Amino acid sequence: MVATAAYQGVLGKSLSSSCRMFPSDSVLFDARAKRCGAAPAAVLGIARLFLETAAQPSVLPPLVVDGQARWFDPPGSDPCAL
Repeated sequence: MVATAAYQGVLGKSLSSSCRMFPSDSVLFDARAKRCGAAPAAVLGIARLFLETAAQPSVLPPLVVDGQARWFDPPGSDPCAL
């Protein structure tokens, strides 16, 4: 998606951001936007940002991807639901 590419290419790099979630916020947003539409995907993305800040082993299992610690948060059976 254009918005995701712009974020990753410009804003994400300028803020030195690095997603700690797996799959990444961008990957999950793109998948949800295709299936659910942009507005629901944006709401779910914002909810996930709150989850990311509260992530700990009692909430999400840790996972190592490419040598980096990540929080494993797979989409549920209905990726359009909170």
